[in-house]
Amino acid sequence: MSLKARPTRRLRHTVQLDASVTRSGGFVLETIVTDLSLEGCCLQGFFQPREIIELAIRSIGKFRAQVQWVKYGRAGTRFLDTRVVRPSPLRAGSQRLLGDARGVAAIEYAFLASLIAVSLVASLTILGSGVAGYFASISSAVEQSLGTSYHSGDLQP
Repeated sequence: MSLKARPTRRLRHTVQLDASVTRSGGFVLETIVTDLSLEGCCLQGFFQPREIIELAIRSIGKFRAQVQWVKYGRAGTRFLDTRVVRPSPLRAGSQRLLGDARGVAAIEYAFLASLIAVSLVASLTILGSGVAGYFASISSAVEQSLGTSYHSGDLQP
């Protein structure tokens, strides 16, 4: 292989950025990015070669990366996708609304209150005619026992 056939290494920038790494199984590890290029970065910490990780660099964004080499508590990674994974503002807002459970209890209580109100109205409607007939029969029985009927303003037997 000639020297011209070897791929050139992109310019790396010496940085010191806080980042978090999500490993398989959801384990999150805080780390520091020390070298950064368009193709990858160098991390502090102990990793396994060929391990796929999700790297969240606080000031830049999230990347999927694969560990290429490991040496003396450092690891070199290659980004699998050079696009920064950022949720769109609309999607982030909808995710935030879907994940917010504060109003769920209020909605449940309102639903229960409406069911109770509907059942009360239905039961009073059904029982109303029966109760009215019952009071009418009591009124007629009282009138028959007294022998006269009472009207408003007419209190004499």
